[in-house]
Amino acid sequence: MYLIWVGVFVVMVIIEALSMQLTTVWCAIASLVLIPLSFTGMSSGLQIIVFFVLSILLLVFIRRFAVKKLKTGAGKTNIDNLIGQNVKVISPVSTFQKGECETKNGVIWSAAAQDGSDIEKDAVCVITGIEGNTLIIRKN
Repeated sequence: MYLIWVGVFVVMVIIEALSMQLTTVWCAIASLVLIPLSFTGMSSGLQIIVFFVLSILLLVFIRRFAVKKLKTGAGKTNIDNLIGQNVKVISPVSTFQKGECETKNGVIWSAAAQDGSDIEKDAVCVITGIEGNTLIIRKN
């Protein structure tokens, strides 16, 4: 039976490596626990029950902390460095229409006013946030 648990371990590690969701890794850990247990004479049915119970317990109780500790998918990007910088409005921003603005390095972005106000062309504004590909700006 130990070869089955080794096979389960290998398959679960491959799936986890492809998905990177911290889900099947717990099944891999449970299968590692069962490799030495398979030599104790424990019945196959009991081994399978232990595998599922251990996998579920690990998934439910440890995954949350592992995701928080590893901060998967929550990393900041260098785009956050734009917040606080000044931009020049090159297309007017209105309540119902996004405009355009140009950053210091010449990149043109869609822009929306933070408070929903109208901002005229050639106004200098500060970036207060980013939503998708739109800079949220307010007049200086």
